[in-house]
Amino acid sequence: MCRCILAVKVLGFRGRRARFERAIVDCAIALLRDDEHSVRDALAVLREVTGASAVFVERNVEHPELGLCSTLVDEVCAPGVQPDDAELWAMVPWTEMPAAFARLSQGRAFEFRPEDLPEVEQRRYAGTGVRSELDIPIFVGDEWIGMVGFSDVHRATHWTEAERSLLRTAAEMIGRHWETTDGRRRLTEVVDTLDRQLRYQSVLAESSRRLLSGGGDGAIDAVLEALLDASGADYVYVDRNYDDPELGLCCEIVHEASREGVTFGPRRWTGGPYRDLPTTYDRLARGLPSFILTRELTGHERAQYEADGLLAELNLPIEAEGRWVGSIAFASYSREQHWDDAEVELLRTAAEMIGAYWTRTEQNRRLAKTLVRLEDRYRLEQALTRSARALLNDEPTAIDDTIRELQEATGVDLVYVDENYEDPDRGLCWRVTHHVGAAARPPGAGVWEGPYEDLPTVRAALSAGRPAVVHTETLTGREREIYDEDGVRSELSLPIRVDGIWRGSLGLDHYDERRDWTAEDVELLSAAAEMVGAYWHRQETRERLEALISSKDEFLASVGHELRTPLTSVLGFAEILVGDEDRLSAAERREMLELIAREARDAAWIIEDLLVFARADLGRLQVAPAVVSLLAEAEAVVKSLRVDVPIEIRGGDRKAWADAARVRQIVRNLLTNAVKYGGDHIAVEVADGPDGPVLAVVDDGEGIPADLEDLVFQPYVRLREEQGRPGSMGLGLSVSRQLARLLGGDLRYVRRGPLSSFELTLPSPPQPKR
Repeated sequence: MCRCILAVKVLGFRGRRARFERAIVDCAIALLRDDEHSVRDALAVLREVTGASAVFVERNVEHPELGLCSTLVDEVCAPGVQPDDAELWAMVPWTEMPAAFARLSQGRAFEFRPEDLPEVEQRRYAGTGVRSELDIPIFVGDEWIGMVGFSDVHRATHWTEAERSLLRTAAEMIGRHWETTDGRRRLTEVVDTLDRQLRYQSVLAESSRRLLSGGGDGAIDAVLEALLDASGADYVYVDRNYDDPELGLCCEIVHEASREGVTFGPRRWTGGPYRDLPTTYDRLARGLPSFILTRELTGHERAQYEADGLLAELNLPIEAEGRWVGSIAFASYSREQHWDDAEVELLRTAAEMIGAYWTRTEQNRRLAKTLVRLEDRYRLEQALTRSARALLNDEPTAIDDTIRELQEATGVDLVYVDENYEDPDRGLCWRVTHHVGAAARPPGAGVWEGPYEDLPTVRAALSAGRPAVVHTETLTGREREIYDEDGVRSELSLPIRVDGIWRGSLGLDHYDERRDWTAEDVELLSAAAEMVGAYWHRQETRERLEALISSKDEFLASVGHELRTPLTSVLGFAEILVGDEDRLSAAERREMLELIAREARDAAWIIEDLLVFARADLGRLQVAPAVVSLLAEAEAVVKSLRVDVPIEIRGGDRKAWADAARVRQIVRNLLTNAVKYGGDHIAVEVADGPDGPVLAVVDDGEGIPADLEDLVFQPYVRLREEQGRPGSMGLGLSVSRQLARLLGGDLRYVRRGPLSSFELTLPSPPQPKR
């Protein structure tokens, strides 16, 4: 009987072993099929042969925070048995299963009942219903990569060594399957990576060809289309940075390409201030790529991405000439797309290519602008050369030729020259004297003269010797109205100066557009204004020289007349006295002698003025200053003149530090001038002035025009001639001013309402030393 029982057990053991061996073969067959169900089919075979409630596979995973963990990969359960909670067995740290880890990591099977485990492991199995479990480690070479588990919820199963050995074989086959699958997966990934890199390289090569061919903005658009296909992104765009005075650094999309069917959010983003994108800005500003997952953002930044519907985005900085100028972005709206390091580096190459393209485009733009500027400068310099020739040759049409050359060289609508003049009611005014261009304006349109009071901006610049650059939209008030009335959008006005005095301006007007003038333009055109000023100065000098020559001719005639008159009288009366002495009474002889003395004195005064003028020209005029009574000297001169016009002397006595003879000469010339050219009432006034004592000769004549006040002090100048006789020498006032300044004072003309006044200012006597 015992032998029969033993035989049955042996046969049963051999039958179970045969089933296990057959199951191993079936597992091998399932795994050799190498499809997505291979492992599950193998687990089903093992569950069937072992009768376990569940057979499962777990794989080791390295977690950055939890360390080495075990995670459930697949499980096959017996009918009526619920699978384990996947959450419970996902990413379980081996530190929480120390008993299992100690055996499995050493390559040994671990057979246990949960109640025999340490407390930390018991908690893991609490509520699972597992009565017993066998775990077989899976190794690939020397690396432990996971395990195959057999759990039973009905009984505590005991496994023979032979069964464990067969199950270990199954575990090894699963490991080899994983190794093969992983190798194939890695190979596939390598192939895919190489394929992507080749696609990227092809795209980059084509992109470089397009960008180098100079296809304009269309080249960048074509590059984005190619990158969209190669990167797998839903949307690719390029933005460019700009500074906003209120928002700070901003960006704006300038090129874009999107996949067909991509769905954007309700508020599609097209650009904005970087202060709203702190995460992206922080990376891009430092020249680094920026990868964004919307769910990882916070606050307003996250709200913006969500409103756009964006899930993930890769931004790469674009640099041009060493500056961050924009970025190229790859956006994903359908999934959380990721890019590996190799892809990022290739895409950075695309960003660098766009940056190089922008650099070259900007350099070409600057070069073209420089060429245009050089051509403009050349034309302007040629115009200045031709203008200089016309102006230096004193051609009658020199100014008209000059402004015509400038109009053709600059392309402005109107070039003009105006001259300043004084209006008694409006003050300083301007009047256009030459102009060319402005054909677009209606006949008669435009403003051709007016007071500078209405042009404060222009006057402030020109009167200070600076160019006036006018943009009409920046003006206000009456000044704006004048330019609007004239139709001018912008104007460059340059002062024309003669001997340092602002005398007019050279203007260049634009009617259809605003024009900004470079410093070089202003410099060259200022040279043109200086040439016109030099031309005016030369014309006026020639006119003055011609007048001077004419005046000197008249001066010689005047000198002859001035000296002949008294000398004729002296000679005549002397001959009468010599020839008819016996027939003349004592009274008649005295009268004749007085006339001879007076005429001789007049001749002496004329000769003295001539001598003073000649000595002053030679620099040999000497004075001997002392304390002088201005009142006494004035009375002496009035008494010696013996003129028919009454001369009143007013004021108290004032002392001056001067040469008495020269003071009398000045007063005599002023009174002689007043008698010849002044009114019927003449007075000498002596008073104190801010710079010393003042002697003024005042008359009620018609006076001197304001623009000729300084001219009367020039030699040989006579503003009016005496009736019935040649003009006087024209030296009296010139000599008088020379003497006044030699004495440390001055002589000037002042109009006081209806009165004309020549005022002699002299220094006060020095204070005595104590």
